[in-house]
Amino acid sequence: DGVRCETGVEHHVLHAAQAWLASPFDETAVLTADGQGEELPRHGGRAVSTATAVAAGTSLRLLSEVLVPSSLGRLYMYAPFFLGFGAEQEGTTMALAGFGSDAFLDRIRDTFRLLPDGRYELLPPDDPHAKPGELALVRAMQAYCPPRARGGSLLPEHKDVARGVQHVTEEILLHVARTLHARSGQRRLAISGGVGLNCVA
Repeated sequence: DGVRCETGVEHHVLHAAQAWLASPFDETAVLTADGQGEELPRHGGRAVSTATAVAAGTSLRLLSEVLVPSSLGRLYMYAPFFLGFGAEQEGTTMALAGFGSDAFLDRIRDTFRLLPDGRYELLPPDDPHAKPGELALVRAMQAYCPPRARGGSLLPEHKDVARGVQHVTEEILLHVARTLHARSGQRRLAISGGVGLNCVA
């Protein structure tokens, strides 16, 4: 029952199927979240970053999708570079978050919005000259402290940034999951996609 695109089954449908079929559940709610899938004609060339579905029997039914530029995966991929860790170091950012204060979090509460249907938006900067796809949260990071050079001093502000990004990720994922639970009635949840590796969330 997957939604098909020119190259076959869509990225997030495959993530959802993998999560469900690898689980021990005959039926389950499914949440997928990563940087992005492929650009889809059905979304005017935009890509999906987060999706929810219900799987049962031989059917996988999509319930909701979040489109790029709202992408927890993209946000969490940017953070390790900003913090001087480099590629594939999202786990280091997650660990560093435990040492930060809420000082940065207090500055970024208005950079995202939780929508009533379980979706979310990472908002653009309040600037008419902002580039397409630019995120207010990324700009807030840049304004809060300088990016850390690889091997450079780790400032308390860098720890605060890690904590803020982790907190936003947790708050959004829990919002999506709670709404999925309410909509599907399922007590089981299968998770897939790169953001699904965020074990703290």
